[in-house]
Amino acid sequence: MAKYDKKFKQAVVKRILEEGMGAKRLAAECGLHHAMIDRWVASYRIHGEAGLAPKYGVYDAAFRLKVLRRKWREDLSCIQAAAIFNIRSPASIGNW
Repeated sequence: MAKYDKKFKQAVVKRILEEGMGAKRLAAECGLHHAMIDRWVASYRIHGEAGLAPKYGVYDAAFRLKVLRRKWREDLSCIQAAAIFNIRSPASIGNW
């Protein structure tokens, strides 16, 4: 089970996007790290509500290579690439 459910993530993202609250302030209020909130917001902007849904899976070699090539070509951070490809853990990309 995911640590934070979709409803909680939606509420956090709404406060950032609709109320204009800062990620660091909201993170302190919710007991989160601001980078996690930044990932949720980025994923929501690209994928909508589906970007906040729990996701479990294994990425095959072809998908990993596709992600890495785009990351290198566009000089993306792991966080940016994870948001684009709807990967929950940006650290996974760094490990590839």
